Amino acid sequence: MNSLHFSDIPVGTRIKIISKGDNGVKSYTSQILDKLDNGSFEAFTPLEKGRPVYFYEGTELDIYFFYKDIKYKVGVLCCGTYKKHFIWIVSLKQNTDITKVEKRAFFRVETSIKTTIEYEDKVVSGITINLSGGGLCFKSDTRMGEGTKVVCTIELNGGMVELDSKVVWTKKSEDNYISGLHFIGLDSRTQRLILDEVMKIQIHELQRRRKQH
Repeated sequence: MNSLHFSDIPVGTRIKIISKGDNGVKSYTSQILDKLDNGSFEAFTPLEKGRPVYFYEGTELDIYFFYKDIKYKVGVLCCGTYKKHFIWIVSLKQNTDITKVEKRAFFRVETSIKTTIEYEDKVVSGITINLSGGGLCFKSDTRMGEGTKVVCTIELNGGMVELDSKVVWTKKSEDNYISGLHFIGLDSRTQRLILDEVMKIQIHELQRRRKQH
């Protein structure tokens, strides 16, 4: 999408920084902090093993981010890594056109959240297997037909959220059934709650892996 510029992306947007070097491809999670007058933007310097990752000036990086619920990629140049108000900052400047990444618009993460499904005067309890901004997969002891419209209730950020959904597939798994739901008619606030939860799970998983190494 050539008409989209990184200056259109709001401050606070979470991003993935991809670096490619002699040690292979590495992925880091960060967030846009500020936009500068020279066209560059500042982001949190990601951490690796508890230490800031230093990107040298002129380093070419790829940035992945969501804008209006669609995933995009853009190439950037590092303008420097430095401390600002006791926080490590990396300054980045757009270097390529922004392109849409893939048909699937959402990251999908594995997570176990208690879930209640209501449909046709029935109530089914289950637990999620994975979650994304567009739907979820959950396990229960009930088979639901494809196309069934349901109300899915899950806990997000400490509160219970009801999500109008549609069953897109169901399959038998040992003594249970696994079903895939597609969310219907989400408002922007609810969509953001889900995407924030997905990103929080991703960050937690990255931190867990770093501790293991």
